[in-house]
Amino acid sequence: MIHEQYILPAYQHLLDDLLAAVFKTVGEAIVVANEAGELIMFNNHALEIWGYTSEDLLGQPLSRLMPERHRQAHADGMQHYIETGEHKVLDRRVELEALHSSGRVFPIQLYIAETRIEGHRFFTAAVRDISEVVEAQNKLEQAQQELQEANKLIKARNEELKREVRLDSLTRTLNHVAIKEQVRKEMDRLSRSNRPFSILFIDIDDFKKLNDDLGHLQGDSCLRDITQLISDSIIRKIDTLGRYGGEEFLVVMPGIDEQGAVVAGERLRRAIESKDWPYPSLSVTIGAATAGEVMPVDTLIDHADQAMYYGKQHGKNQLHHWSTLQES
Repeated sequence: MIHEQYILPAYQHLLDDLLAAVFKTVGEAIVVANEAGELIMFNNHALEIWGYTSEDLLGQPLSRLMPERHRQAHADGMQHYIETGEHKVLDRRVELEALHSSGRVFPIQLYIAETRIEGHRFFTAAVRDISEVVEAQNKLEQAQQELQEANKLIKARNEELKREVRLDSLTRTLNHVAIKEQVRKEMDRLSRSNRPFSILFIDIDDFKKLNDDLGHLQGDSCLRDITQLISDSIIRKIDTLGRYGGEEFLVVMPGIDEQGAVVAGERLRRAIESKDWPYPSLSVTIGAATAGEVMPVDTLIDHADQAMYYGKQHGKNQLHHWSTLQES
């Protein structure tokens, strides 16, 4: 009960009426049960959120207001508290499920307190229907989940676009910018590890004549077929192939020295020369260059280009390493 210090003495005689007014107008449902679990008092708001009349509930078990699946746990909890004084829900706000008269289960938040009067125990609960709050939370969580899914799709699409912008549209190998970037990465690695690497500059012989004689569709098919051959059976998994431009390709080979570049380039040249192509007399001229020390990327590529051009001038279908040009 309310102690006199919480009410002006002049209004003490009105205490019962004032309590009745508060009980009627408070914004929460108020439910009072005895220690036997019988409903002995409630306000109109309780009737509204549960959908009952006062005749439906007075004297009825409190468990009527909760889903059947929770009733045994409630009964066991009450019995345990009566016997031991241990509790989990008294004097704090908890969220539980309630059962509407229509059979609908809805979420509630409640605060339960115990009062002892003349040796009897009474349990008072202040209850809020939080259906709208839970629904709003669910919608927010759903919106957040949808946003996360959308972000994942956007991220995946961005990654796809990043990959796409690095690929040559015809051969699906790295394009000019991306293959030069790969050379730059190897040059950076060389600066840290002193491990050499080599590149092969590959040019299809007489490709303009093939295009003129057979048409651009056959020319495009030729570019794709050579790309497939190099990718599938010639270069290692750690090597990188890119279309440098037109009928020119670049292969970046980490850890390969001058001798290894010559061996790999010659193997590639012979594989293309000996394959039974649907195109007449298909061959390539290859220029190789090795970076044993750090140098500008364009310089290394130019060395390989010069070696390739030397082969073009001396009969095509050849491989030359830039270092041998310096010796001659």
